[in-house]
Amino acid sequence: MKKTKLFFVSLLQILLTINCLYAQVADNPLRGLYIDKFVKYDNASIYNNSFSILGVDQNIDGIFEKEEEVLVYAQQNHFTTIILYDLHKVFTSSAPLVWNKNDSRNESLQEHLCRFMMNAKSYYGITRILAAIGSANTAQDVEDFNDMFSTPTPPVPLNPSQPNLQAGNPQLLILNQQYNVGDALLMPSEVAKFALRVSSNSLSCGAAFDGFVTEYEFWVDPLAVNDTRVPFTSN
Repeated sequence: MKKTKLFFVSLLQILLTINCLYAQVADNPLRGLYIDKFVKYDNASIYNNSFSILGVDQNIDGIFEKEEEVLVYAQQNHFTTIILYDLHKVFTSSAPLVWNKNDSRNESLQEHLCRFMMNAKSYYGITRILAAIGSANTAQDVEDFNDMFSTPTPPVPLNPSQPNLQAGNPQLLILNQQYNVGDALLMPSEVAKFALRVSSNSLSCGAAFDGFVTEYEFWVDPLAVNDTRVPFTSN
């Protein structure tokens, strides 16, 4: 009888161990992955396939290998949120067209972005996609961030179908202006325009961005960086 009890306990322990080993790890909705070098140019208009992820079809066979690689990695490691860098290079009038074998035509980076987002949410378990607006971890980052929004762009009309847009809100008037270089409102205006262009793309794409991210590494000495960024937040 005693041996039978010991055998039963030992068998139960083995079964529980096997069950734990093969149990599916639950996805954590707060587990996120930053994706850098999402879009890279050799210069203002030549797309760099070697250091970009979006729209890179290495064999011209309709399979975007780098996109699939990063999404498979996110899926296998239970990331449900991804944060995309370099989007200002997508939402610019000078962005080049990139070939899509599946559609047999050159497509804008915004179209490729839409396809990537829809695949991520439809097939790889991604529930949240965030757009990184900018960061200032080093002096070079500050310079890059400032340069990103230093060129005046045309006004952006407000779309009433977008949430949180109040036509009478005076803070949104900067969207309807094109400020000159040197004007204190140039950068906040361009940052807001960029965010609205990203949001507008979500309306036509069907795979919306779920928010915006700005960064500041808390361990960076604020006295060591000439940080001239304009704070920006979004709902």
